[in-house]
Amino acid sequence: MKIIIIGCGKVGRTLTEQLATEAHNITVIDTNPKKIQEVTEDLDVLGITGNGASISTLQEAGVEQADILISVTGSDELNLLCCIIARKLGCKHTIARMRNPEYVEQLFFLREELGLSYQTVSTVDDPLKAPRELLPMLLDHQERHRQAELDARQCLTGPHKDDLAVELDGRSAKTYGSQGQTRTAALSLKLAQREIFFQETEEYPLLLLDDVLSELDAKRQSFVLNHIQGGQIFITCCEEEKLEGLEQGRSFHIQGGKLI
Repeated sequence: MKIIIIGCGKVGRTLTEQLATEAHNITVIDTNPKKIQEVTEDLDVLGITGNGASISTLQEAGVEQADILISVTGSDELNLLCCIIARKLGCKHTIARMRNPEYVEQLFFLREELGLSYQTVSTVDDPLKAPRELLPMLLDHQERHRQAELDARQCLTGPHKDDLAVELDGRSAKTYGSQGQTRTAALSLKLAQREIFFQETEEYPLLLLDDVLSELDAKRQSFVLNHIQGGQIFITCCEEEKLEGLEQGRSFHIQGGKLI
């Protein structure tokens, strides 16, 4: 069985040691090169230094042929994102380590299949192809629309027009998802992006969540207010009563453009 393990901390290392005794084909991914060197020297496994949520890293690990991917990093959000991307790339089964039971409750809708797809210009049939394959497709599209762009005096296509499509059970979350589902999906991706930034820089970025509490039920609101850890977090809302569940941190009131 081909198995990919993301995260080589205590849990990931122990899991790798156990599975390695069963003659599986194992690839371990971690951002720490020292941990990768140690596990590959001690065990009969392949190691890749990189971010487990990176498409190129997963493709290097052969995720398309993997029977199972297990993400056991220290971040619930990153584990979820790794599994979502792996499923999108063709991995048969995925397992995400979830340490926070309340977080599991907040994201219960993920029992549905959450899908991500990158939408770009019409001439590109698969945006996940290698750059050398994508280049002629993009140049072809650019040439076809050259006159239209000159006439309009603006860029009608390009990265600024690309988008990420989120799906629930194969249906557009934007079209068919509830307000709570779409907001929670967007929040999950934003938190995962924050974790990737931390993995790359070892520092959390400032997190700004504007009016994120609206359309969320009480349990989801409690999670947003009390269970996002690390770094500085600013949350705005218009309904004062939504802050009643705030267990830590400080609240500020602004009226007429002034802090009161």
